Amino acid sequence: MAFTIKPRSTKLRIVLPASYSSTEPNLLFKTIKWGLVGRTAGIFRVSEVVIYVDRDSAMHDGKLGKNILEYMVLAPYLRKRVYPPNIPELRYVGILPPLQLPTHGAGGPQPGECREALIVAVDSTSVTVEAGLGKLVKLSGIDVRQFKKNDRVIVCIKSLRPSIRLRLARKGEIYSGFKVVLTKGFKTTLDDGSLLVATSRLGERVTPRLLEEIVNEARHRGSVSVLFGAPDRGLYEIASEEGLELSDVVDYIINTIPGQGTRTVRVEEALLATLSLINMYLD
Repeated sequence: MAFTIKPRSTKLRIVLPASYSSTEPNLLFKTIKWGLVGRTAGIFRVSEVVIYVDRDSAMHDGKLGKNILEYMVLAPYLRKRVYPPNIPELRYVGILPPLQLPTHGAGGPQPGECREALIVAVDSTSVTVEAGLGKLVKLSGIDVRQFKKNDRVIVCIKSLRPSIRLRLARKGEIYSGFKVVLTKGFKTTLDDGSLLVATSRLGERVTPRLLEEIVNEARHRGSVSVLFGAPDRGLYEIASEEGLELSDVVDYIINTIPGQGTRTVRVEEALLATLSLINMYLD
């Protein structure tokens, strides 16, 4: 049976500092760190990963994170077509955990499965796609004017025999991963209309009632952004550095690991704990 799951009806964004990986000594360890983020984002059907440059010296780490996450979310059979060889910042991508998204072809091919595809040619009546099916496949009966070469689309397998027949996926039919955005400064992440939920050990202790309240408000707005601090300083400090009072610019400040037994909680640990709780309530 084909692995299919829809994207969330309420958009889920995670907002992370570029300096998340800056404490690591080399590219190998930085790649591992961003790989943990990508894997977690895929598991919890995150819609968008926003990386904000929280200090000027972290710009390189922000760009690195964006490149690694975008590489991860691309279907494995398309990577050699999309990325040229020997990109320095992608030197260690072989150690990244596979996302195995519904659109990555894991366990396939089989009828009913949807896959990410790359358009390799467009003519007057059809487009030709690479979808990891062993050969290029033509997709006809569509309005070809909306497509161009090198566009990426989601296609679903109608049949494999006697010939491969594909169709375009419908909007919202399948979860295909997350978009990655790099932005300058914490302040720039606050104006997209989402419900803004900051995480902090100084925040309100999470309870089922609080989670239900947050999720109900998120459904009303259509989107929720969960914000995380840096390895060396929390969101209160980061906001203050930009002349902001955290409680004035976000809707909620929550503590998702009350009574922590370690002196600090790493960003990737806070990410897992927080999304695990939200996942129980958010559609």
